[in-house]
Amino acid sequence: MLEGANIKLSDITSQSANNFLQMIIEHDELTVEEVEQARHNRCKSSAEEFLDALTSIIFPLQRELFGEVLRVIEEQTRQIERIEAMVQTYTTEEYDSAAKALDTMPGIGRNSAEQILAETGTDMSHFPSASHLCAWAGVSPGNNERAGKRKSGKTRRGNKTLKKTLVQCATSAVKNKDSFFFAQYQRLVVRKGAKKAVMGSLTRSSTKWIWQGCGSRIQN
Repeated sequence: MLEGANIKLSDITSQSANNFLQMIIEHDELTVEEVEQARHNRCKSSAEEFLDALTSIIFPLQRELFGEVLRVIEEQTRQIERIEAMVQTYTTEEYDSAAKALDTMPGIGRNSAEQILAETGTDMSHFPSASHLCAWAGVSPGNNERAGKRKSGKTRRGNKTLKKTLVQCATSAVKNKDSFFFAQYQRLVVRKGAKKAVMGSLTRSSTKWIWQGCGSRIQN
């Protein structure tokens, strides 16, 4: 919709972008002063550059459509906030302590910790070993060997939600230069490439850490 109106905003989720869209809906023409007032001070682009990106010909129907979409986003945002409040209200002390334990790991934040616990639970005794948890999460390599030759070792099927969360956490963990994950990633990325380096070691390492380190703290 923005491209159709010749509005060039690469990010529409920020507060500045929301302010700009509200201004476009309410005003026919924008000034540099208005854009500067709505622009966040951390934005890299200047007010003049934003004004060029926002200058376009918008029909009344497009303005109404923009407003409708913004109202949907606002309602969904409020819904997310209400659900997060419900989660916090009904979270037991056991789950809360487990989430705090996972939050200490590189790459895992509070939201990721809650997603992991929603899939695994707090009782690690269901998994005899860290390898069982890795296999259940779908981050263990496949076993495809014939006549003494190893072929494609694609990861097996597993819990899609947990697997996706672990990959996101591992991808974030490699940015921490003081962590084990960064060193392991640098060792593997040269030979296997970025995606295989993340999946090949970092994701499984974080899963084992959950079982060994945080799992013991949860049980204790």
